Amino acid sequence: MAFQNEVISIKQTHVATQLFKSYSLIFLALFVAIILVLGIPMVFSIHSSIIETQQYMTQTITQAITNYFDGMNEFSMLLMNSNEFKEAVIDELPAALDNGASQTASLQKAYTAAYQMFEHEYRIGVATNSGVYIWLADQILIEEIIEDPFLYQDYTGFGSPILFASNPNPYLFSIEHGTKSRYSEIPVITLARSISRNNRFH
Repeated sequence: MAFQNEVISIKQTHVATQLFKSYSLIFLALFVAIILVLGIPMVFSIHSSIIETQQYMTQTITQAITNYFDGMNEFSMLLMNSNEFKEAVIDELPAALDNGASQTASLQKAYTAAYQMFEHEYRIGVATNSGVYIWLADQILIEEIIEDPFLYQDYTGFGSPILFASNPNPYLFSIEHGTKSRYSEIPVITLARSISRNNRFH
């Protein structure tokens, strides 16, 4: 009789264990199913949000770069069409360097014409046909070019812009005191155009 009771108890324990395992597997399967049902849309939503954020950031950066260069182009056009600026950098400043006259009035004229560019932290360099380089930035430098780097030798003129990167500005190394400018060690992006006394560009 005691032996039979032990057998029944073992069977009951075995059945209980099997039921527990079965219910555990069912519960685990349901849990996994719920996680998948709820998680997959969430994963897709997160992925979609990441893609949208990346696209927004790309558009924002692209627009900022476009605005920067549009602004540079617009301000350079103002200089190309400014009689005061052209008189100062083409005629007066090189002549003052040649004959030792005061450059104050001519510099004032150039800075007045170019103040918007300085407000937006653009810097101005002018290489003249007479072999003078004028640098208007952290330093005011008006000096003869010792060795022309011929940066614009392939330039066709007519006011069309050329955009290029130089590492760093080679004209600052072509004049005696150019390395005094902190920009002599900084890589720069340059927008170059021709400048003429007579032409107005559009």
